Amino acid sequence: MSERTFKYSESSLVDLVAMVENMSANVKDLLSTARKKTEGQIEGWSRESSSRQAQIAFDQRLGNRTESLTQALDEAANALSDIKDLAHNTEVRNVAVMD
Repeated sequence: MSERTFKYSESSLVDLVAMVENMSANVKDLLSTARKKTEGQIEGWSRESSSRQAQIAFDQRLGNRTESLTQALDEAANALSDIKDLAHNTEVRNVAVMD
């Protein structure tokens, strides 16, 4: 049976938290840019046309899914930050026990 080990790297967790936070911000920016570009291309469409109604419905679904994704990424970043703090506290306690 192999021995289980845990190697804690605070800098790796800090980097991971930052990457997840950046992913969330990048998704938000990407969607905002895409929406602005789309709106620029279809601003002449009548809001009553079936094409425009379909686009509005799609945009709403996209916005809802994007919100869910960015919320999940934000929650993941918070959870990783909590793990980082817990791991740091555990490391401090372990060092104190060794002294």
